[in-house]
Formats: sequence, C-alpha cells, structure tokens
Amino acid sequence: GIHGLLPENTIINQVTSSGCPSSFSIKQGNISHLRRACDFANSLVFAAISKIIPEVVIIANKDNHQAMDWDNTVRQLKSMGVKKVILVGPVPQWYPSLPLVYANKAFGKDILTSHKIDINVIKTNIEMNRISLTIPDLIYIDVINQLCKKDGNIYSCKVIYDDVLLVWDYGHLTKEGAMHVASEYVLPQILN
Repeated sequence: GIHGLLPENTIINQVTSSGCPSSFSIKQGNISHLRRACDFANSLVFAAISKIIPEVVIIANKDNHQAMDWDNTVRQLKSMGVKKVILVGPVPQWYPSLPLVYANKAFGKDILTSHKIDINVIKTNIEMNRISLTIPDLIYIDVINQLCKKDGNIYSCKVIYDDVLLVWDYGHLTKEGAMHVASEYVLPQILN
C-alpha cells in the first residue's frame, strides 16, 4: 500500500516471511524447523538492513507483538543508522473470516458491530500500546483503535473502504484496506 503513496524516486525494500516473528535475537540449539527458518529469514533481514541502512524501517506482524524484544530490536536498528522504526500494530482479525461475519451481520453497511473479533489480537494491541510508551524511539501505529470503537465487549469497526472489505479473510488486508492503512496511519509517520 505504501509504495504508491511515496515519490517515484523513493526506494523501498521489502522482506516478507510467512508467520515469522520480527526478531534479531537468533536462537541456537535444538529448535524446530520453523524456528530455524524464521531465524534464517530474520538474519537475512538484519544483513540487508545493515548493508542498505534505510532511513525508515517499518515492521508489521500478524499477532503476538508483545512477545518480541522491541527495545533490543530498536536499539540495534538505531545503532545501524536507521532514523525511524515504525511498528504497525495488528489489524482487526475476524473469526472465522471477515467476509463470513460481514455477510451474516452487516451486509451493505460500512461498520460491522460484532463479538467475532479475535480478542487475542485486541489484547496484543492493548499490551503494545503500553510497551511502546517505554521505548522512546519506537513509533507504534495503533490500527485497531483507529478502525474500531469499543462498547463493552463489542467492537464496531469500519470494514468497507472503496466499496471493498478491509480484509479478504480473517485478517489479511485487501489492496483497498492496505491503501487506507498506509495512507491514513503509516504515511503520516514516515513523513513526520
């Protein structure tokens, strides 16, 4: 989403790893194949960042943000010469999926009010808001509280952007959803 919003001469490097936490703490010893694969992916990211030395690093995870050592990650990135570290918080995640919940509860409306939002992602967001206050060089973007309002245990979230759902499954942004999050929440932090 962000690439189309920046000037044409802006260089963007993107590294994506499926289901891996963002961590520069490489584990050793008897660990799972998935963990080794994630450690390898993260070591490639670390090597690329230390070679390129980008001005801004944007990190996004599916969930469980609070399990990462953000203080260490930010310190390492800053020591390499990175000027800004932006962590995009989780987007609302719906179970079994946003299209199914939307069709059953809010078809034809822009706002979905439902208890079918993943409460673990909500808890992650609450914890990350707390953690981010303790790390001055970390810019945390709270996407959930930008898109949703809470009333008791029920969340009302804007889920339609440009006539398309925010996410196409339980929590992966559609192109329109990505453009909205990038333009409204991420771009202002890059340009600030």
